[in-house]
Amino acid sequence: GIEPPDKTPPTVSSATATDANQVEVLFNENLDLFSANDKNNYAIDNGITVLSAQLQGDFKTVLLTTTTLTEGISYTLTVTGVKDEAGNPITTPVNKSFSGPDTTPPEVLSAQAFTYTEVEITFSEELDETTAETAANYTLEPSLTVAAAQLQTDKTKVKLTTSAQEYKTPYTITISNVEDLAGNPIPPGSNVGFVGKAQDSTPPTVVSAQALGNTQVEVVFNEELDMSSVEIAGNYAITGGDGLTVLSASLQADNKTALLTTSVQNETVLYTVTAANVMDLYENVIAGSNSADFKGGDIIPPKLDQVYADTKTKVIVVFTEKVSDATATVKANYSITPSLNITNVLIQSNKTTVELTTEAQGDENYTLRVSNVKDLANNPISADPADCEKTFQGIPGDKTPPQVSSAYSLDSRHISLLFNEAVQSNSAQTASNYSLNPEVGISGAQLQSDKLTVKITTAQDLVDGLSYTITVNGVLDLEGNNVSTANPDTGLVYNTASFKVDHKSPALLSATPIMNTEVDLLFDEEIDEGTAEVGANYIFNPSLTVSSALLQSDNKTVKITTSAQEVGREYTVTVNNVKDLNNNTIDSAHKTATFTAIPDIHYPQVTNANALDDAVTVMVTFSKEVTKESAERLTFTQDEVEYNTYKITPSLNVTGAQLQEGNKIVRLTTALQSSAYYTLTVVGVSDTEEPANLIPISGAVNNARSFQGGGTGPGPEEPEITSLSITPEIIRVAPGAKTRLAAKDENGNDLSRSSGCVWSVEPASLGEVKFDYLGMTFIAGAGGGEGKIKAVYTNPSGNK
Repeated sequence: GIEPPDKTPPTVSSATATDANQVEVLFNENLDLFSANDKNNYAIDNGITVLSAQLQGDFKTVLLTTTTLTEGISYTLTVTGVKDEAGNPITTPVNKSFSGPDTTPPEVLSAQAFTYTEVEITFSEELDETTAETAANYTLEPSLTVAAAQLQTDKTKVKLTTSAQEYKTPYTITISNVEDLAGNPIPPGSNVGFVGKAQDSTPPTVVSAQALGNTQVEVVFNEELDMSSVEIAGNYAITGGDGLTVLSASLQADNKTALLTTSVQNETVLYTVTAANVMDLYENVIAGSNSADFKGGDIIPPKLDQVYADTKTKVIVVFTEKVSDATATVKANYSITPSLNITNVLIQSNKTTVELTTEAQGDENYTLRVSNVKDLANNPISADPADCEKTFQGIPGDKTPPQVSSAYSLDSRHISLLFNEAVQSNSAQTASNYSLNPEVGISGAQLQSDKLTVKITTAQDLVDGLSYTITVNGVLDLEGNNVSTANPDTGLVYNTASFKVDHKSPALLSATPIMNTEVDLLFDEEIDEGTAEVGANYIFNPSLTVSSALLQSDNKTVKITTSAQEVGREYTVTVNNVKDLNNNTIDSAHKTATFTAIPDIHYPQVTNANALDDAVTVMVTFSKEVTKESAERLTFTQDEVEYNTYKITPSLNVTGAQLQEGNKIVRLTTALQSSAYYTLTVVGVSDTEEPANLIPISGAVNNARSFQGGGTGPGPEEPEITSLSITPEIIRVAPGAKTRLAAKDENGNDLSRSSGCVWSVEPASLGEVKFDYLGMTFIAGAGGGEGKIKAVYTNPSGNK
């Protein structure tokens, strides 16, 4: 579709002091070079002078050079006059706050040894990670080797890993080259002291013990242990009941837990495990606090808790307790009826949930049976159906058949056919699944890499200029749905597409100047919008800059907007890469046309009207530059009749008009506005051409623009009416097209934008009604169909 021109001025996203004499200003869009580089468009409070402004390579960032900024001081940057690439200036000053740059270097506050090989240093502010973690930046006296430096999460602390410290020995750390986040380095010679820690001399203790099964016990210690002493079975004794024999011991990955394998436990007995001769990493041998109690192991088997289908190929199985990986991941331990093949089994990290991957399920009930799955105590699941069977509802797969979306001829023997979803290769490449009318034999079909497109090869040449219908039967989507089957939602079969054989390249017929910045190019057939609206496809000689290319409603004419043409000069336009609707590229022998530039005979157009929040200002934007005299007069006389230059309805008095910089925007001062919608009409304003083009009285209707008032109070009282009608009464539009609408009462008053008028589209899929600067507009949706547009007006008395 056609994008409306940009009429919104840029805004300031951020302002940041990068050093004591520079401020980086980021805007939300690309800027005009000259206004962005004008230092007078920027001001900073607190006595700061802007010395220069330079637009950066991203066209959104401006670097200001200033007099010296002070750290910690809050400044306000004010921006006016800066324009975007479309020429929209910032007319209302935009303010953005920022702080003076950080020029204070970091200071070292303290240091403390937490272990005999770890020291934590605290700084006055957050640090740069690279310099903070460079071990060479730290020197210790008496000499210790710094093996590593790690910046902590708060960014103000650094943990050093050192060689072994001497107990109670004072150390000094000298720090160099460490920087804060602003790049300020720590002052040379900065140092801090700490006292060395002793090596660990505390023996380990037992924290807890727990039976994992009826032959395993997990014993947890308070610190990391020496493996050789942990894994001696004779270092453990278990009492209680008849006692237990410890058969083996192994240190676990956390280096704090010993897993003991024992003789069979009795789940009703409370046991005590005692450790002896177990050492920590510093060879401290366990002494006191060397025992813990635990209850005998589990002898209750696991059961099924929940079973449900998560997707059409995934079933979730939840057990009542943790189960072992070795038994829970065996596919043979699961069976589903009616028969449903299981292709993969995955146990989740919680050890109670198992995910089964299955073939596609149907819309029916299934029963899952589990066998041989064991819990962590080695108890197998019961064979009782109440414990090992559960029923679940299957999730059916896609039942919607594929559809033929479009077809067009590639050449006299090939057709490109597009489906709306991926299709199976075997069915798509079966030539007999396709037929043409008028009849032409199909000799081959090749599915393309996107799995959506099939290249059809015909046995005979297609006739140029003739329309064909291709019918598809037997092609299947990835779920096995046949294109020949009726869609379950609509009851229709979508297995045909029509196309016209066209191998003729489009030709450029003429170039007609409309004004000195517009040229209409006429082609001999309808052309593709995507290639027609690429400005780079049009080259002018002598050179002109193309700012836009818009395909018109006849689909044969392209309106080109250029830089100003020299009146009376002959220009040649060359068209490249433009294609027709059948993908044929423009004929190389018919892609140029000449025209002679004409004067601009078009009067200015009002492109936008926007009320400001002060409720007494309306900004009016024209399509071209206008004269100060005509724009700022409030009345205009023609044929001895005086007219208001600016008329706003419902009645709103205009008390002043001021032309803004750039000569395209007029600032109107009005009586106090409400929040109602108003309509502005303009006459008598002229452009800067010689001779000038003036908006005539007859041009008022073309220069009417609606806007919402900037006030907060209610609008004028709505009238009591008895009937309402919409114009036009019938709309026929292409997808995405726009149509202007109006709803009028029996007296011809337009109530389209009144507060009592509510618009709707039935069905909603057909499109939507929106308010824009011209009024109410219907925008057609992407699909087709028929329906109604409604406007319901509610009288002040409540009658609709």
